[in-house]
Amino acid sequence: MIPTKAIKTHVYLEREMYMEFEGLHITVTRFTRIDDDCEWEIPAHAHMNYEMHYIYDGTGSIGLGDNVFRVGAGDFYICPPFIDHSQKADCQHPMKEYCIECSLKTENCGEANGSQKESVLLLQRLSQILYCKYSDSDGILIKNFSQMDAIFSRYKEAERFQSDLLVKALMLQTILSMLIFSTANLGIQSISRNQNNINYQRASSIKNYLEANYKINITIKDCTQVFYLSARQIDRILEKEYNETFHEMLTKTRVNVAIKLMQTTDYSMERIAAEAGFSGYRQMLRSLKNYGIERPARLREQDQLGRRT
Repeated sequence: MIPTKAIKTHVYLEREMYMEFEGLHITVTRFTRIDDDCEWEIPAHAHMNYEMHYIYDGTGSIGLGDNVFRVGAGDFYICPPFIDHSQKADCQHPMKEYCIECSLKTENCGEANGSQKESVLLLQRLSQILYCKYSDSDGILIKNFSQMDAIFSRYKEAERFQSDLLVKALMLQTILSMLIFSTANLGIQSISRNQNNINYQRASSIKNYLEANYKINITIKDCTQVFYLSARQIDRILEKEYNETFHEMLTKTRVNVAIKLMQTTDYSMERIAAEAGFSGYRQMLRSLKNYGIERPARLREQDQLGRRT
């Protein structure tokens, strides 16, 4: 098995490429191709953005949340933000793939008009049908990826501007095609799409989002714009899976971080409050009190005494 760092990977794009179409704002942050003839594996990981994977050769297994499914040449899938994702190429015929990492944003539904609302509805639909694989039955995607591959290989730095225009056009067409194919259920494969399982995956990704962003001043409105779910849907999903609302889970996450910092560092209480994402020391004290911790300094003293004994 090849270590992750040793996998033969072509990195075509590591700088941001921005595109906009009918109110859909797309920022591509990475475009790569894995072209390894040996068995390889990438363990479970998560990203802040969407990842769009296209398998152009070979076979392998994909883990997306709790779903595990087989893929082969011509299959593609979309990994949503903050969801655990793993890949394993087969030994006999290792899969090879293109991967586009990008953020997808739209105008607020109330501010959108005309065709912009179609983009909002597209991403809302996307949030409901993820965790599946799809088939490029017409061969449109492989043509686009092959053309982008050729452009990156052909053009020199002096011709960068011209190549950027061509790549942007192909990249936009490719991303839109993957979104439309998946949301229209074209070529969908037989993977369980039990609603309870989908809600669990959503709850898990929201939890990952909170754990990755608790330091900043995030709100449930920010979460709605990432996952294209309403505030009511988010609270309902979290309450069903974790028996907590968004606000309760965020506060609990920050309290747990604060307690850990008290027990493992010599930081001042003000710094701990900032590191845990609280707006200030007093807000942290109120939150700790709600969890039965009246005197946080005493908690630190008890821990230090325990370590000495």
